[in-house]
Amino acid sequence: MNYKEIIDKQIDHLDIYSKYIGEAVVPKKAIISPLRDERVPSFNVYWSARQQKYVWKDFGGNTGDVYKLLMEMYNCSFKDAVEKIAYDFNISLNPSRIKKSFLKLKKPRRINKIKKPSKYSFKEGDKEKMMNYISPYGISEETIYKYDGFFVSILTLIKEGSVNNFFNKKNGILGFNVDDKVKFYNPENKPKFLGNTSQETIFGYKQLSESNQDFILQSGGQKDTLCWYEMAGIFSICFNSESSNITANMELKLIKISPIHIIVLDDDELGNKKSKQFEEEGKIVIKLSDDPLFRRCKELNPDINDFADMCKVIISKLGKEKAKEIILKCRTVKEIRNVGKS
Repeated sequence: MNYKEIIDKQIDHLDIYSKYIGEAVVPKKAIISPLRDERVPSFNVYWSARQQKYVWKDFGGNTGDVYKLLMEMYNCSFKDAVEKIAYDFNISLNPSRIKKSFLKLKKPRRINKIKKPSKYSFKEGDKEKMMNYISPYGISEETIYKYDGFFVSILTLIKEGSVNNFFNKKNGILGFNVDDKVKFYNPENKPKFLGNTSQETIFGYKQLSESNQDFILQSGGQKDTLCWYEMAGIFSICFNSESSNITANMELKLIKISPIHIIVLDDDELGNKKSKQFEEEGKIVIKLSDDPLFRRCKELNPDINDFADMCKVIISKLGKEKAKEIILKCRTVKEIRNVGKS
């Protein structure tokens, strides 16, 4: 058994994060990044079900596990990071095996040098590919344009001197202008999302603020937001990622529109985990899984978990116009409308 295996088995990684960050780390609670200077907390540690471990995400652009964090903080190798943790937590198999080169590492400090921002350029095109992918969800070209969307055939990312090109042969790429930033949706491909949006970016805020709607509906993602407008006539918003937590600045921004904040939770592990958190924050939580129409769609397709998926199932069986009629009468939409009137 090597040092990493012992660390993973014997030490809670949250304790490791807390030791080197210098404060108690609470999963999903944004804190000031230990890697760079910032005013608004944007560094999160959260449990990754896919990786089965606690990982971190810094909205400055980096992500990784606890070992990667030490490598970033101390500018050291993976081996040095492992041995430093073993040494600091009094784990020793054979002290003579440790070179202790990590003892020469400088004390961790925030990086004052601001990284050059990523730059994007793109070639418009592939509208037909994207519409073939997204129209089965009921989303029209008009709705995409309403949410400041555009179609991309080739996306070029210039980051720290390196140039990378992204394209999606099957579906194309969909871009959205959000405030002064841009987000790209690359469906059924990796990476799925690209862009320079931040933790505090609210997709759909502009459209909601320009409407007469007197309540806020928060959905899980961009596709859901487009479907809520197209299929139910409801303006909704979503955050930069489903795991993002609302900040004080975002709360102040949203409260100007309405104090009524409704959240429709997807039928997945993350939705179930965040239910209690949202209720404690005073949000009105509606579970899509409680809707008989969604459950019926789930029987037809067990893989669905959100509103857009439900729309796609109904449209595939009945067509878009009939699907609209049914969705407008479903329990979730009625509940949202009733809460909005209260």
